[in-house]
Amino acid sequence: GVLPLQAAMAALDAPTLLLLFGLMLVSAQLRLSGFYTRAALALGGLTARPQRFLLALMLVSAALSAVLVNDIVCLAFTPVLTVAVLRARLNPMPYLIGLACASNIGSAATLIGNPQNMLIGQVGQLDFGRFLVWCGAPSLVSLAAAYGILLWLYRGRLCETGPAHPAADPGVPSADVSAWQIRKGLLVAGAVMLLFFTAVPREITALGAGGLLLCSRRMDVRRLLGLIDWSLIMLFCGLFVVIAGIETTGAPERLLGCLSRHGVSLANPYALTAVGALLSNLVSNVPAVMLLVRFLDGAQAEAWYVLALSSTFAGNLVTIGSIANLI
Repeated sequence: GVLPLQAAMAALDAPTLLLLFGLMLVSAQLRLSGFYTRAALALGGLTARPQRFLLALMLVSAALSAVLVNDIVCLAFTPVLTVAVLRARLNPMPYLIGLACASNIGSAATLIGNPQNMLIGQVGQLDFGRFLVWCGAPSLVSLAAAYGILLWLYRGRLCETGPAHPAADPGVPSADVSAWQIRKGLLVAGAVMLLFFTAVPREITALGAGGLLLCSRRMDVRRLLGLIDWSLIMLFCGLFVVIAGIETTGAPERLLGCLSRHGVSLANPYALTAVGALLSNLVSNVPAVMLLVRFLDGAQAEAWYVLALSSTFAGNLVTIGSIANLI
């Protein structure tokens, strides 16, 4: 009885849901074509130089996560990476942690790197290019810091000293590598990125790209749609309704008033960073962002950038801070 059905349906942010769906189709195309597996195997050729291998792994995973869904990058890279480092008698921990951290950090650099950034971009009506310029620099600094910290924590322990692991590949996905499908996926992804810098609505661009990929006669459409993260889309739908219901109780305003009485203002970037990071680890970053964007109505663009960075970087604090970490 909190919300009538019509109000619940009106609470759904259709542009955000459509943008997420379209980009998932582009990522699914690249996954089915074998692009991720081929990229991971190419990186495996650098295992003879552990430090360079770690650097290349973090750079590639961060770059891919900035333009594609970071969870898919981790899902595709992890099995191949694990087999490669075990065969090369490397300590898998720094490389797996580096993959997770770099994916989280890289996804913070763009409006399409992760679901919460997509929501922030749509609600805040942010420009793609300005967001990239503003958030790209902190992401690069954080990526360099993460690489340095991993080298320091695992100094002298990048390689294992135990016996060699068997050569079996129990966890490597058997993706069919198709050069044409890879080229098509990369071409569509590149066109999407270019169009995001124009005035064309982002959700229309993503839907058009996804629709184009669904027209393929060689790619099984059912397999493409099967790789869509429907549970995440349903989570978004449910959270939109729940947050709209919470707003009818006046609880967000009372919470904001309580914070103000204690000297905490979300207009302060440091306070917003702390609150965003804390909430993101308590209730996950997507629900945290959905709640906090209600307080940023009319705020300057910098506040939206700070929220995007803090909620995404928060995923590196603890193991359960992000899906990428759990994968």
